[in-house]
Amino acid sequence: MASSFRTIFKEWLEIVAVLVAAGWALWTFYFAEVLKPEQTRGYLQLVLDVTKAGAPHVIEGTAFLPIKIDVRATNPTKRKLEVSSAYVEVYGDRFVKTGDD
Repeated sequence: MASSFRTIFKEWLEIVAVLVAAGWALWTFYFAEVLKPEQTRGYLQLVLDVTKAGAPHVIEGTAFLPIKIDVRATNPTKRKLEVSSAYVEVYGDRFVKTGDD
């Protein structure tokens, strides 16, 4: 009888140990690494670098300085961010003096 009790107790102890280990693994590798970062706020850090792109040009007495603007967007968080190309617009303007404005 004692041998049977020991066997049953040992089997239940192994089952409980496996369930505790599974709970720990679920917490460590899923909740802490996947769910927790998804609940944090994500943001983009924008860095703008403005540099001269060449020599100044003089057109009709007005000096124009060509510049180059580099824009870098980085994600400093662990959260995955997706930026749709529909929300990114890049354009350039060329300014010239017309008339006496």
